Amino acid sequence: MFFLTLFSLCQAEEKIPVKIKSDKLKYIENSSIIEALGSVEVKFKEVVIFADKLILDSKTNIVTAEGNVKMKGADYNALSSSVTYSIDDDNASYNNFKTTVYPENIKGPLFLSADYIDDNKADMVGEEGTVTTCNYKDPHYFTAAQKIEYYPNDRIIGHNVTFYVKDIPVFWSPYMIYDLKQKRRRNWSFGHNEVEGNFIKTSWGYPDGQIFLDEMEKKSFGQGFTYEYKKENYNGDIYVYHIEEADTHLSDYVIKFEHAIQLSPSTKIGLNHSSTTIYQIPTGRLNQSTYSIALNHKSDKTLNSLLNVYDYRQANQEILNFQTNYAKETLSSSYALNMNQNKTAPRNINIAEKLFHQQNIFGDKTRLTLNADYQNFIKNAGEYGNELLTPKVEISHIEDFYNIQYIENWHMDLDRNLYAKDNNDTYVESQPELIINFNPVDLNLFNLSTSVNYGRFHEIAYVPSLQINRDYTTTRYKTSFNANKLIILGSTTFNINAGLDQFLYEPGDALNSFRESYGLNSQGFDFLKNETNYRRGISDGNSPFFFDKASTKYNDLKDILTFYHLDKFEWKNECGYNYETQKYFNYDTNLNLKPIEPLNLNWRSGFNIETQKYLELISTATLNLKDKLSVEFSSVNDLNIGGFKQGSCLINLETQDENNWQNHWNFRLGFVYDNLSKYFMLRDLMIIKDLHCWEVKYTYSDYKKEYAIMFTLKALPNEPFGYTEGRGFYFDSFEKALKEETSNESPQRY
Repeated sequence: MFFLTLFSLCQAEEKIPVKIKSDKLKYIENSSIIEALGSVEVKFKEVVIFADKLILDSKTNIVTAEGNVKMKGADYNALSSSVTYSIDDDNASYNNFKTTVYPENIKGPLFLSADYIDDNKADMVGEEGTVTTCNYKDPHYFTAAQKIEYYPNDRIIGHNVTFYVKDIPVFWSPYMIYDLKQKRRRNWSFGHNEVEGNFIKTSWGYPDGQIFLDEMEKKSFGQGFTYEYKKENYNGDIYVYHIEEADTHLSDYVIKFEHAIQLSPSTKIGLNHSSTTIYQIPTGRLNQSTYSIALNHKSDKTLNSLLNVYDYRQANQEILNFQTNYAKETLSSSYALNMNQNKTAPRNINIAEKLFHQQNIFGDKTRLTLNADYQNFIKNAGEYGNELLTPKVEISHIEDFYNIQYIENWHMDLDRNLYAKDNNDTYVESQPELIINFNPVDLNLFNLSTSVNYGRFHEIAYVPSLQINRDYTTTRYKTSFNANKLIILGSTTFNINAGLDQFLYEPGDALNSFRESYGLNSQGFDFLKNETNYRRGISDGNSPFFFDKASTKYNDLKDILTFYHLDKFEWKNECGYNYETQKYFNYDTNLNLKPIEPLNLNWRSGFNIETQKYLELISTATLNLKDKLSVEFSSVNDLNIGGFKQGSCLINLETQDENNWQNHWNFRLGFVYDNLSKYFMLRDLMIIKDLHCWEVKYTYSDYKKEYAIMFTLKALPNEPFGYTEGRGFYFDSFEKALKEETSNESPQRY
């Protein structure tokens, strides 16, 4: 065998080393031709060609190989009877071409073949080609096209297309496109629903979008298109659809427009419009318009603004939304406006505005925060509304061992007495409030944190004994001490918290509040763990403010006791007592058993101590045998009167796997307990049979009284077709895409 390394086979500025192996190697004198015969192997760049015969023209950098040609590249391998390869362009032309590719959105490999094909790396264009995902020499199915175009991870286009099962032609189309990026872009859907009757809906792709041609038994003929455009500084898309309804004699239109303009590298503006008047499935009509404009800027500062206008004609309602925000370094501001109004009587108008601003002042340690909310609800246009403004100012300052907060807020009833229905509003105003928080100090025995507070408060609160609101304002002083200690003794943890709050009020009132909580987490003997939590809040004295009283009085105890053994057994019991209300919490119990690895048992119930009644018993049993057999049983029993309330059972059985597809079955059965017959009744049934590159699925629903047969290509699991009772033959997405674009199995054109 001869071996030759050539370093000057190219006339390009950068010389490309080429290694050739063959049984015979001949250099034709006075020419640029090298001829290799027998077990030829040539490598250049990232491409290796194997062939019976190879001719290399170093002047044109063209390689021609014949006989059992195999080409290995970085992206794929190809077989052919002959190939012509350009070293400079990295392009190839094949005769009797076969290859295997792996698109991102295809499950498994895709097998391509063609009598002749040009591989330009960015695309493949061939003549008399076939496509299949079946790896058999005689595939179970394939699609043949007079002309085929493949754009990696983008789309496959066929011209004069025939679909074969074995060697039997079952479908023909003059043109077909499958978008590998957008799963929703498919060619046809057959089906039936109550609104449209029997329908055929088709979409045909062209380079700049799609064309929609639909025929519906009840609605007549629908047509539409999409158009996508992209230029250097702008891009967008247009959607138009129209139908003259035969049954209602209504004229339907759907118009959508999106346009984006790149004003500069850091600034972009977007324009959007949608106008829709069309029927909906299963009922109703969609009659609305939307308009929006957005501005986005990002450099050393950011500015984002968005204006939306909605016109819901079927609801006679108009909505306007505007929001903008600005940020630069530590400064940020935002504003939002929402206005909602009815176009017919009673003309309710609801206006809401929100303003926010935050920035550092006097250095990095001090921050100013402003908030203002405005609301105006008008029951009927022309009348006075409930108009309210609630601004708030907060200044915070941080030092090494303390921080200070200054807070002031207002509740401003702008309509005063013109709108009397808001006289029962309750609120608290800080006018102002000053808080100093000291950082926690480790005193070895415990951690101590303290704070002092001064504020003048205005409270409007409801007095139950008088059945009216009380208006009260006074000054309050508050001092707080909080102590915390965590003690760990082996497997036992103590968490102790205590606090003291002292309130002093200008009229002379005083309130002392004591807080304490204890947490005990213990574990012993590797089978027992307990968690006990007690908390209490008591107060002495008097407060003129209701909001101070509400947070100072509580007293309760809770305990969780758990018995366990590894992951095989766990029994959790929880109960407690509220000393303030003098009532017990419910006793809850949860028992989980795992006697063997595939089996899991669970029971949940409890007892209401106050009403002396048992809680429902919920039982669940799950069996999972090596992912081949799973059984899940659940039931609900009434322990007070006895009896079975409800239950269900799901069984999933799978035989063999895809490697033994001839015997690969999947059975799924769902049973539901019927209270009338007192028996478990079969509610849902699914049988799946593996057909190698396909699978067939039979489903039955006793609830819907409906059955369906569905064939799915494994490589395209979102694209099944089949037959359903009352619906007939169909071809569209039945699972995920069904939620995205279909209703009652009909692609929506709105």
